[in-house]
Amino acid sequence: EAYVALATDAAGVAWNPGALDLLWRPEVQLSVSRPYFVPDLLSSSVVIARRALGGAVGAGWHRIGNDFIAENQWLLSYGRWVYRDDRGSGHLGATLKVGRIDVEPGTAGPSYAAVTVASADLGAFYRTNAGWTAGAVLRNVGEPEIEFVDGSGSTPWERGADFGVAYRWRPESTVSAGWTSLGRNRDAWRAGGEIRFYDVFAVRAGMLGPEFSGGF
Repeated sequence: EAYVALATDAAGVAWNPGALDLLWRPEVQLSVSRPYFVPDLLSSSVVIARRALGGAVGAGWHRIGNDFIAENQWLLSYGRWVYRDDRGSGHLGATLKVGRIDVEPGTAGPSYAAVTVASADLGAFYRTNAGWTAGAVLRNVGEPEIEFVDGSGSTPWERGADFGVAYRWRPESTVSAGWTSLGRNRDAWRAGGEIRFYDVFAVRAGMLGPEFSGGF
């Protein structure tokens, strides 16, 4: 979640809509992965973004699930600058999110169940001319309740917040740090770095508490 200070491309639709205005050409991003090491669980997404309406707009779709349960999210974003001077620029943005969870028969009961909720993310982004960037996002504004069966009790789509800072001290080298609230009373710190080689590939590594991850 430190990436909220780096998402200056189409990924801003999901990570930080406040940074979308830094997009300078149309972009499309696709991803497919198997998260959490679960063999039959698949995560897929597509995001598009371009400059429009005095800023930048973007749209995206994300699905995670298997043959028995799936969560789909549809996203629509807008961001633009609100402040500029010789030291840097400030930007704000918002993402409208619609989420739907579907449960197939035999998993949660004898019949098919589905629930749809709507929420929003609010993002802010600041970039200096000295290589520093900072981003903040308030997620799931409104904290809608998810309830499959009336009267059975609901689960909130929990509100959270992310904050990140990053510093690029050379064109190919960046370090970042961030804080995220994963829900009620669950806070975590993150740190990471990236080095690019010849504009061809990059090596990235990071820490979430004691957990390490990396890739290229």
